[in-house]
Amino acid sequence: MSDLIEIMPQIKILRVSESFTSNVYLIGQDAYLVIDTGLYAHNLIDAMKKSNISLESLQNIILTHSHVDHIGGLNELVEKTSADVSIHESEANYVEEGDKEATAAALFSLPLQGTPIARKLQDGDIIRFDEFVFEVLHTPGHTCGSICLYEKEARILFSGDTVFAHGSFGRTDLPPGGNSKDLVNSLERLAELNIDILAPGHMDVVNNGQSHIKKSYETAKIYL
Repeated sequence: MSDLIEIMPQIKILRVSESFTSNVYLIGQDAYLVIDTGLYAHNLIDAMKKSNISLESLQNIILTHSHVDHIGGLNELVEKTSADVSIHESEANYVEEGDKEATAAALFSLPLQGTPIARKLQDGDIIRFDEFVFEVLHTPGHTCGSICLYEKEARILFSGDTVFAHGSFGRTDLPPGGNSKDLVNSLERLAELNIDILAPGHMDVVNNGQSHIKKSYETAKIYL
């Protein structure tokens, strides 16, 4: 069963039964943007149909990084919607080439097809969609091209696998380019932001996000 649950007006999270897939966020009202696709496209497709949202209304897909649990559904979604895909420039080639080693697809014996990238993102880029203005924050550590998306007015951070709730953070021992020092530096940067809602790539969406990130940063300084 796949369901879209509203976090705040015009922002929904996809809840699915599979434990390995990432969180998927659907943003918009008439036209839609997706942050990460999860491992399987059918979860989002089924949930959109259930909510009477047409596939044609999906215009943009932003990937927080290139791991297969976040991009596994990408190729099918693009084929069915023609949505434009964005990812940080340092990981774009892995997605375009369907690189199973870099995306960790080979590690889990999962198939992966290459998908064209429309926009290669850099730190500080601005993505405007409907009423939202997302700032791209390059937060390496979990992977070399991990990004977070920060909406200053809404005080929401989509953090991918860089940081999770309750003092957790992404692992640094996977390709491409996991690095403990980089992750600590990225967490330090995020801890300085004014964040209410933390919307991570796995586990729970939480309020008082800034305190969760600070706890993650303090923990990472000890263990990484």
